[in-house]
Amino acid sequence: MKKYHHYFLYISLILAMVMLSYPIEIFARPVQNLNTISTEVVKDKFKVVPRQVNTEENQMTAAEVEQLVECSNNNAKRFYGIPMEGALLPVYSNRLSFHACKDEQVTRAIIIVHGLSRTAESYFNYVSATVPQPPADSSSNETGNEPPRPTDQTNPYPPPTSNSVEVTTGNSASSNNQNSQIVQAQKLNDENSKFSIFSWKELHDMHTNTSVNGEPMPHDTEPVLEPANQGNTLLIAPLFAIKSSSICDPPVCPESDEYNSQFIYWSGHAWSRLNNAAINSPARVTSGQAIDIMMELLSNTDLYPNLKKVTIVGHSAGGQFVTRYSLSDNNNDSIFMYGDVKIRYVVVNPSSYLYLSPERYDSSTQEFKLPSEFTEPVSCAHYNEYRYGLDDLSFYVQDIFTHIEDHAKSRDIHLLLGEDDNYNEGHLDTDCAAYLQGAHRLERGQRYHEYLTWFFRDHPYGSHHTQIQLVPGVGHSTSGMFQSIYGRNIILW
Repeated sequence: MKKYHHYFLYISLILAMVMLSYPIEIFARPVQNLNTISTEVVKDKFKVVPRQVNTEENQMTAAEVEQLVECSNNNAKRFYGIPMEGALLPVYSNRLSFHACKDEQVTRAIIIVHGLSRTAESYFNYVSATVPQPPADSSSNETGNEPPRPTDQTNPYPPPTSNSVEVTTGNSASSNNQNSQIVQAQKLNDENSKFSIFSWKELHDMHTNTSVNGEPMPHDTEPVLEPANQGNTLLIAPLFAIKSSSICDPPVCPESDEYNSQFIYWSGHAWSRLNNAAINSPARVTSGQAIDIMMELLSNTDLYPNLKKVTIVGHSAGGQFVTRYSLSDNNNDSIFMYGDVKIRYVVVNPSSYLYLSPERYDSSTQEFKLPSEFTEPVSCAHYNEYRYGLDDLSFYVQDIFTHIEDHAKSRDIHLLLGEDDNYNEGHLDTDCAAYLQGAHRLERGQRYHEYLTWFFRDHPYGSHHTQIQLVPGVGHSTSGMFQSIYGRNIILW
C-alpha cells in the first residue's frame, strides 16, 4: 500500500482544487418564497423545512425564510398555500404561515368558506372589514368605549349603541322551548326583555373585572373574551379552486401569475358537497378533510395556546358546505375535548339543507310527511339523496353516518337568513329536490329550522341547539349579511 500512498495524495489535492473553484452557492442553495416552503409532521408538531430550488428569481437565503416564517401580527392580507397531503391548499389569511407559527395573541379563529365564482378573496375582505384594528392602548377599554371599528364605505353598519338593536341568544329560563326559538332582536333599553342583553362596555367589564357595572357576575355566566380585533382574531379563507374544461381559477391555471402546480383543485362545485378533489389534482383530499386539517392545526396548543373560539362561516354555496360539514365532521369535538375551545357553525343563505329523514313539509296540511303522502303527491325520485338527504352518502360523510343525528342536535349552529332572499337571483337550486325544501332560500331555511324542531320533538334529551336569525333589508348579499349588526354579533361572538 505504501507505494500507492503518493497517488492518494495527488488525487486528494486535485479534488480539493476542483471544489474550491466552484462558488459557495453550490453547497448553500437559496430557496424561493413561502409558496415553496413545505412542512412535515414531527410528533404532532409542524416543522418548517426549506425546499431547495434552482430558480434565479425571488431567491431568498434560509435565514431570510426563517425570518419570514415568524408569526406576523399585522393584518395584511396574504395569499399562499398550506401543506396538505403532500400538496398545497391555497388560502387567504391575515397571518403569515399560520400553519407553522406560534401566536399567543390569538383567542379567536374564523374560517370563511366562499361561494361560487371565485369569491374567496371577497369573502375574506367582507369579514376582515368587520374586525377592527387592536386599540393602541387599553385606555379606551378602561373607559368602556368600544374598540375602533372600520370607517370605510364598504362597511356602512354602525356599532351597537344604547339606541340600536342587539342580537341576543334567544335563551331564557322562563322559555318552554328555548332551543326552538328564533333568535330575536331586542332594544338595549327594553326593561321587559326576558333575554340577557349586555352593552359593549358591559361585555368588556365581564372580561376584565368579572363584573357587570360593578356587580358580580352570576356564577353561571361565561366570562367574555376581549372584543374581536385584528390582533386577537385569526382569519382563514380557503380557496377550493376549480379546474375543468369550462372553468379555470387563476391559482391553478398555468398562465396566471398566481399559478402553483402544487395547488389542490376540484373539477367542479363538488367541494360544496364535501367531495374529493379532481382526479389529476396534486392531492385528492375532500374539502371536508381540508377543513379538518385546519382544525387540527388550530387545536395545537404549541401554536395557539390561548385559542378559545372557532367560527366556521359560509354564504350561499359556502353555506351549503357549512350546513353539511357541521353535521358530518367527526373530529372537531374530540380534538378540542381536553380544552375549553368552543366551535360555532354559521350557515348563511344556502340553497339547500341536509335533512335527517325522508319527510318534507306539506304546506297543504302544514305537516312533515313523505312527499308521496302529500295532499298533492310529489314525484322526485332523488329528493333524499345526499346533498338533500342521507341516501347514497359521499365518501366523507359515510364514515360518520351514525353521528349525524347527534351533531344536528348538540352543535352550536346558526342559520343567518336574509329576509329579502326570497327570489331566484340566478344561482338558486331549482332541482325538484330543492323545491321540496321550499320555494326560495328564505323559506328553505325557515322550513329546515321547523323541521329540526319537529324531528327532535320526542327526543329524550330535549330539542336541538340550532338557532335562526333573519336579517331585515338584505337579500342574497354576502357583504350585507356578514357586515350587518346581526352577522357581526353571530360571527364575532
